[in-house]
Amino acid sequence: MKLSILFTVYNQSKILRKQLDLLNNIDRDDVEIVISDDCSTENIEDIIAKYSNRNFKYYRNKNNLGHDRNILKGIERCKGEYIFLFRTKDNVCINKIDDIILFLEENKPGAVFYSAIDDDNKIHLKFKDRKYSRINGFFAVPAHPSGNLYRRDLLDTDTYNNFLTNSKFNFIVHQFMKLDISLKSDIYTSSEVTWIYSKTLDNKDIAMNSS
Repeated sequence: MKLSILFTVYNQSKILRKQLDLLNNIDRDDVEIVISDDCSTENIEDIIAKYSNRNFKYYRNKNNLGHDRNILKGIERCKGEYIFLFRTKDNVCINKIDDIILFLEENKPGAVFYSAIDDDNKIHLKFKDRKYSRINGFFAVPAHPSGNLYRRDLLDTDTYNNFLTNSKFNFIVHQFMKLDISLKSDIYTSSEVTWIYSKTLDNKDIAMNSS
């Protein structure tokens, strides 16, 4: 099994460099770190090039797509059976990757929503260990822009893109994916803390407002 850790990026190069410094400790064949750059005005490619980590996969969009459609473009670039999705400012707990992969191999979930801590090591998001059968998971689990783990072959990115192209709404792609998966497979929540929610916010923190 291969796990893709996907970061959707628009500028925030200082924050991204901090995240990559942590992820640079990952060196394994069953994990890739995909950076989907939505036409940043900062030189993200040069930052990635300074790392020799074979797990880092950098892609730059030809046109600015906006946050939701950049998520979908990033998903299409991932090679893993499962995709763990993050904004630039949040990150995975790398010491939990073995536990994550073991859980996926044993349960074959459609999606997993994990608990999280914040920068101060305090609980930010807490779930119970629970399995939701099909559509029940959609109503029981809140959507969050980071820390969501999806089974890639259950995601219909073409359908989501078709709606987004003609929609005035933003930041709803996670609801699409959660609903779609809940119609096809079981959804799990986990008390295991596997990711870090960052409270970082500065005047360049516009990753979700690029277009």
